[in-house]
Amino acid sequence: APSATPPRRSNKGKEPADERSDITDPEDDSSDAIAVKPSRRKLAKRALKILQIETGQELPVLVHAMIVASGDPVVAYRYLRTGKAPHIWSPAEDSILANPEDENLVDDLFQRYGDTAVQARLDFLFPGQFTINEESDFETS
Repeated sequence: APSATPPRRSNKGKEPADERSDITDPEDDSSDAIAVKPSRRKLAKRALKILQIETGQELPVLVHAMIVASGDPVVAYRYLRTGKAPHIWSPAEDSILANPEDENLVDDLFQRYGDTAVQARLDFLFPGQFTINEESDFETS
């Protein structure tokens, strides 16, 4: 059963989570042989800039789209263009995940979105803190 406080993900036997992407930074013109990988913040800024160019929306609208799309710019773009996209999350649903006291509400989210999308949302909201076990329960370290 879910606990009242957000559980922590176990890193036992795993490498620490890398805060950098595998995408190399094309703006880095240093002469070093090793390519510098941009931070997640830099990648988010690039995604917002591309979304702004593609949609013509203002920054607050773009940030909202990225938040409800768990940081996925492709989903955010679809949401901005059509008003619909898979796995768009509401503040009420985030509240259920942050305070999983009502098992029925949590089960509803798993039914609606599936384990993969719920895990992705948990990773977006609480990086490295949650895992989901086979019974679709939150697991702590």
